[in-house]
Amino acid sequence: MVIDRKSGKAVSANKKGVKPHLAGSTTLKGKRKAVPAFELLAKKYDDEAYSPEAVEAVTGCLHRRRDALLPKSPTLPSTVKS
Repeated sequence: MVIDRKSGKAVSANKKGVKPHLAGSTTLKGKRKAVPAFELLAKKYDDEAYSPEAVEAVTGCLHRRRDALLPKSPTLPSTVKS
């Protein structure tokens, strides 16, 4: 299941032409709220414990060097309201 960008509804990920949202929420039958797994992961790792400085302290990998080698992080799309 994914949240379709066009309809804002939860649909099969295999449905032809579906374009999934990576962030947002929708209400399922029974009034349960659904959010994409990607959004849950993004929220989990958007924490100071996973900051470049904190990771450097644990791993010894210099975040300044890593930042020079990697592209900038993408911005999450705007959320879906249903």
